[in-house]
Amino acid sequence: MHVIQGLAFKPAKYGAYTQLFAALSPEVTMRRNGAFIIPWGRFGVVPGHMQQEMKTRSEKKPGISRQFWEYCETAIKGF
Repeated sequence: MHVIQGLAFKPAKYGAYTQLFAALSPEVTMRRNGAFIIPWGRFGVVPGHMQQEMKTRSEKKPGISRQFWEYCETAIKGF
């Protein structure tokens, strides 16, 4: 039972590793701007279903993720 819990659940300190990596790691450079960072502070690949939703209007009918992104961009434009 404890082995399964160890595989599925991690101590609370792991919760900040990805954010700290993204903010402070020398591996995060301008060349890697926009890269997908996965737990616990590693570069990863954007899953296919997420890539599909992020396509622009010219590529396909916009997915809900793209619509939300465009709404956010419009909402904060004045700031």
